[in-house]
Amino acid sequence: MKKFGEIVEQVLLSNPQYVLEDGGVNKNLVVSLARTYDKDLIELLFANKDLKGFFFIKIGEVYVFKKDAFIDFISNKEWLPNSYTKYGIEIGLFAGGDRIKSSSEVVLEWPYKDCIL
Repeated sequence: MKKFGEIVEQVLLSNPQYVLEDGGVNKNLVVSLARTYDKDLIELLFANKDLKGFFFIKIGEVYVFKKDAFIDFISNKEWLPNSYTKYGIEIGLFAGGDRIKSSSEVVLEWPYKDCIL
């Protein structure tokens, strides 16, 4: 029997839209889509009986998506610990899809940088 996390991962990986280049689940995209009640994501989750029982609640004749429960599960660091963003471990500035290694034309300005907030 598969663990619940493996079922969620398998279901999400079945849609190429949610897969990163390295083959993992794009957690940030999935969370963003869940927040906006994306029709395709909800239909994908609803189609799996295990996920339907966990991430949906039946009220009368209608099933309601438990968005917060889903986002909490996806955001859990123990599930997909290596998935952070589509950039992996590259943190920095990007222009036109390329990382800016050095440029004198880039300035980071922070409001109130000289005072204590």
